[in-house]
Amino acid sequence: MAPADPIAAAARNNALWCDAVCRSHGRPGVFDALMWCVPAGALPLYPDVVTLAGPSAAEAQRQAIGELLADSRHRDWAIKDSYAALDLLPLGFRPLFDASWIAWPDAQAGASTGLQWRTITHSPDLTEWNAAWGENAPFTPPLLASSDLAFLAALRDGAQVGGAVLNRGGGVVGVSNVFAHAPWHGQVWRDLPALAAGLFAGHRLVGYESGAGLEQASAAGFVSLGGLRVWQRLALDS
Repeated sequence: MAPADPIAAAARNNALWCDAVCRSHGRPGVFDALMWCVPAGALPLYPDVVTLAGPSAAEAQRQAIGELLADSRHRDWAIKDSYAALDLLPLGFRPLFDASWIAWPDAQAGASTGLQWRTITHSPDLTEWNAAWGENAPFTPPLLASSDLAFLAALRDGAQVGGAVLNRGGGVVGVSNVFAHAPWHGQVWRDLPALAAGLFAGHRLVGYESGAGLEQASAAGFVSLGGLRVWQRLALDS
């Protein structure tokens, strides 16, 4: 059964993924009804907070974020505002970027594009995957032990030309960290629904993207669920 609020499901799924990555570096997060947060501070490129409740909880979320700031003002902060419902300007935040939650619209997986795919299961292969993903990849071998996570590598003539991560949680499967070398962007996105259906049957495929990634996902057939906003607040000097 599909979750009643697809954005709530996508946001929780994304928070679970962020939590898994942060935990693998010894920075566990905390969940409550309003949000997920990392009290010790998240990793670079990851949010310190992902909001989980809808717009009706915006004021309570803003107050909770203010309380977190009071205890940790002297570090950078990033907030993933899952419904783009918060006004964090009074707390010293500035919008970093806007994005869109996306989903594959139905159970039809689509045709294969001819790329070869493999699931990463061993540390040396993850090292290779990280190098292809890009500099400062935060993904560590303990993540490979989870049955809810799948690191996928796209191959063409034996060379890795792209990849993605799938994570099951919150009643859906999330797709993130999608990358591809030219000219394989479209093919990678078009193959992902079939891969997700094969690995995690019965779960809707969701994620979020902005810019070129959103254009590529939309061209492949993904649909928008609604907007989100990431806010940033730089550390105070004193």
